Amino acid sequence: MPKRVLTDAFISVGGTDISNMCNQVTLDYSADTPEKTGFGDDTHEMAAGGLKNWSLSLTANTDFDGAELDSVLFPLIGVEAAIIVRPTSAPVGVANPQFSGQAILASYTPVAGNIGDMANTPINFVAAGTLARATS
Repeated sequence: MPKRVLTDAFISVGGTDISNMCNQVTLDYSADTPEKTGFGDDTHEMAAGGLKNWSLSLTANTDFDGAELDSVLFPLIGVEAAIIVRPTSAPVGVANPQFSGQAILASYTPVAGNIGDMANTPINFVAAGTLARATS
């Protein structure tokens, strides 16, 4: 089974490629599992497949220059934006699926860090629609 070192992830927010600004990416996809146990069932807490959810968490190097990170993200807080994430910047394919959807920028911390540390910015998006997966 092939292993992958994540060195070249592709991340687009609102049509702007911010890949080279980011140093961490986590795309989380999950589903609620509501209990469906009823009288007479002999299994405790049987679950049903429920609503799906997804979120995107990024860490980026803080940058306030020109058309860099802050100018892309600051206007998007609380606003829907198109999100695209791929494991690499290579074209979409079976070995490089593209995940895309509409998301809301829920939190953006423009300034954070300790003295002498690299200034990094945590960024969190929440789903505003369905997460799609494409391989072609």
